[in-house]
Amino acid sequence: MQAIASHISAQALFIFQSILEDAPFLSLLVIVTWLIHQIYKFHLEKSPINAIPGPKSWRWTDIPHSLYLYLGPGHEKARELHQKYGPVVRIAPHSVLVADKNVVKQILVTAKDYQKADIYKTIFGAGVPGLLTTIDKQEHKQRRRLLSPAFSIAQLKSIEPYISNTVTDLCALIEKSIKNADDDGWAIVDMMHALRLMAFDVTGHGSNADMADQLIWEMTQQLFSPLPVLSWFVPSLPGPKLRKFLMSLVEEHRQSGEDRVDVLKYLLESKGPLTDEQIVKELVLIFFAGTARTSVTLTITLLLLHLHPEKLTKLLSEIHATFPDPSEPVTYTKCKEMQYLNAVISETMRFYPIVGPGWMPRIFPYDLRVGDVVIPKGTDIISSIYTLQHMEEYWPNPDKFIPERFFPENNPSWDAFYPFSAGENNCIGKNIAWVAMDIALVTLLRKFELELLPESEQTRQLVMLSTFTVKGESLKMKVRRRAEVNQ
Repeated sequence: MQAIASHISAQALFIFQSILEDAPFLSLLVIVTWLIHQIYKFHLEKSPINAIPGPKSWRWTDIPHSLYLYLGPGHEKARELHQKYGPVVRIAPHSVLVADKNVVKQILVTAKDYQKADIYKTIFGAGVPGLLTTIDKQEHKQRRRLLSPAFSIAQLKSIEPYISNTVTDLCALIEKSIKNADDDGWAIVDMMHALRLMAFDVTGHGSNADMADQLIWEMTQQLFSPLPVLSWFVPSLPGPKLRKFLMSLVEEHRQSGEDRVDVLKYLLESKGPLTDEQIVKELVLIFFAGTARTSVTLTITLLLLHLHPEKLTKLLSEIHATFPDPSEPVTYTKCKEMQYLNAVISETMRFYPIVGPGWMPRIFPYDLRVGDVVIPKGTDIISSIYTLQHMEEYWPNPDKFIPERFFPENNPSWDAFYPFSAGENNCIGKNIAWVAMDIALVTLLRKFELELLPESEQTRQLVMLSTFTVKGESLKMKVRRRAEVNQ
């Protein structure tokens, strides 16, 4: 025991002597750290942004906001902060959230002299910039002009038959499960997975939907780093496997000679032309944004309708009135005139906007005023879309699923509704997304009865990471063929 004590004493003496020897260096390190902290503190205390209300601990670092944004629930925290501090909330040393419809409209629509914040550079890593990540406004304008024909209203007429075919394939996938069902005719289908495959088909995945599904959803784990500094250690996206897959997809479309009318076809035939690297970079965004917006919105719509059966009944009545003949093809021409259908989808996107609480930061070269609050120039300004779409003053009973609020006679607050963003940076694929969502939802509800599984068997919780999704990335439902549908 004495030997052990002597050994410990010797070790302690050695450590103490080492500290004494390094004391000058450690003292210098402490002094430098203290000076840096004081300078940073002085800068923050003197900064004009310091007058903007918000959690005091958040003014020192991006970490709290980034963790809420990435790990969730960022949308709920943003709404809570606005309720406590008002329409403008400081959430980081140089960042604020804004939930005022007039200012958000100015930020997204009317203002032309803004700049995208540097965080856009980290979304897909280094390398060839894409439409979303291009910060230079002139370059962005040229890139959008190059890509716009593939997503224009004029192209919808030619792409609609292809979308209808993808929905037919979706129904065939469900029918296959029903054929293998029990005697009662009910099958269990993961609707979220099935709808993702359909959405990939619309954008042009070829015959590799399952591979695309796996690669893209692995990619989303890297897209939005929880801390800006971590983006330094994240490989440039797309990664090797995804890049190889997308390159093979491009080559497959070139070599196939098929008359495929999908988004990739238009990218390959664009007047540019785009290099393969540029096409791959755009495909990352198209696959992620396109499949997320279409498949997740449809999945959540099915969930909300079956949680509110009275709304489902109203929609089914409209579907049967619009398409009384079960053999009549579902067309967008008729779908776009269906008031309740489009109100249901709009209410879903109001309730759970795909755009998350930390997207679209903009920087202005001048001060912006929101009521009595002045946002100093150079500040990262984030439009708080989820909060805006859940404010009582714009949307009465905002936490209730009420599609009827979008009827014209109810004067919906369109200027507080940004499901596809707005202005020159709005979602380039919104027209295709609407066509796909309308046709798919009408066709599914027309052909099949769907039921939610008991809560003990299926989580119904929605989570917000980079976007809203069903927890577990799955929504399994009971499905069977409607009795009145002729097969």
